[in-house]
Amino acid sequence: MEKMFDKISKRYDFWNDIISVFLQKKVKNIAISNLKLFDGARVLDLGAGTGDLGGLILKKYPKCKITGVDLSSKMLEIAKKKYFNIEYLKQNAEKLAFKNAEFDFVVSGFVLRNIQNKNAVLSEVYRVLKSGGYFLQLDFGDKNFLSKVFSCYVFLLSFFMKNGYAYRYLIKSKSEFLTPDQLLPLYLKQGFTTTVSKKLAFGVISYQIVQKPEKIIPADL
Repeated sequence: MEKMFDKISKRYDFWNDIISVFLQKKVKNIAISNLKLFDGARVLDLGAGTGDLGGLILKKYPKCKITGVDLSSKMLEIAKKKYFNIEYLKQNAEKLAFKNAEFDFVVSGFVLRNIQNKNAVLSEVYRVLKSGGYFLQLDFGDKNFLSKVFSCYVFLLSFFMKNGYAYRYLIKSKSEFLTPDQLLPLYLKQGFTTTVSKKLAFGVISYQIVQKPEKIIPADL
């Protein structure tokens, strides 16, 4: 997986704009607009890729302290050039090198479907979030008619790409990914509470925002 993303890194942003019909940033903006972000918040961009999700947050909240992690060194090299105010680190999402309760928010865009052990990732997200913190998970959604049309569109485009196999993998990972309803039990298993679950682009894209419950401090007797 790491090598595949390294190979497509140079043209990643270009092809993402093409296959999303230039809607990818709009979709990400809609998702983050539903987070209760605030200046000064610590944010982890999980599977940051070339950095756009964290970059959009920084544009709206310039005083946020954002850290992006990804397995692909080549992707991170591009992210560092685009967003020099964000700290980028090479890390495995299944075993994050952060202390417990370091972040107010964790955001993840089009990442979870690429990870086999989703429970391990969600466990780490829960661990590094502060009490009351939020996790945004943005990815593909329903397997409806338009989703199939999108898959056909990407499949045809893949033959015009230098590393088209990576985008044919995208189709496969999308078709095998859990629906929003199937993701819910995974969040609940880790202890999250669901606050927002929305569909975009006629259900082709979806996002969920879940919260790590706030600790209840008993009043002094």
